[in-house]
Amino acid sequence: MTEFTPGPWKVEQFPDIGMLEIWRLSDGYTDLICSIECQMPGFNEDEANARLIAAAPMLYEALVNADYAVWYMANNGLEGDMIDWEERFNQLTEAIALVKGE
Repeated sequence: MTEFTPGPWKVEQFPDIGMLEIWRLSDGYTDLICSIECQMPGFNEDEANARLIAAAPMLYEALVNADYAVWYMANNGLEGDMIDWEERFNQLTEAIALVKGE
């Protein structure tokens, strides 16, 4: 498995200093993942980049699960209850929504 700081990650905005930070939230403590110095006056592209970075752990997990689901379907068709298709679809949808800031 690829080694990286596990999620969930969250974006925090600091407009007064032109900074976005990505933090890991876990077990009552936080870890700074990275800081993004923003172009002024707007953060539009910087915010989108920060959301994409913050969604990385969720996107990775969703893609690994989707990859397995596609392999399973290629080898077994849609028969059987070995895979919770709705759960995998919801995981992908949630990851995409996080990237979009929804």
